[in-house]
Amino acid sequence: MSHIPNSFQWLVFDKIGLYATSPGRVLLSVIVFWFFFGFLYFFLDLTGLGKTVSAVGNPDRLSTLLQSFYHSGITFFTIGYGDVYPVGLSRLISGLEGFMGVFMMSYFTVAFVRKVLR
Repeated sequence: MSHIPNSFQWLVFDKIGLYATSPGRVLLSVIVFWFFFGFLYFFLDLTGLGKTVSAVGNPDRLSTLLQSFYHSGITFFTIGYGDVYPVGLSRLISGLEGFMGVFMMSYFTVAFVRKVLR
């Protein structure tokens, strides 16, 4: 059980942000997380375990893949327009993604400020 904190520290501090000294690397990680969650929503829709639903009738006629990425973006950056909402397991994933978005935006801010102050 002690390997979990070490793994988390290795991933977040060593790889994602170089101990909050590389805002570019954090920004790249934000994009990777956005794509990861977008594909995860799409996969959940394909398996029937969850999906994203347009509350306004999908006026832009977005495909399931594009709607998944759109929902991922508005969730990750905590915009939350409400025009696309999660159903099923996607609700749990959306909560996790919102937390990750707030965390990563904060981490980017710290890395950026550290870089400017050097």
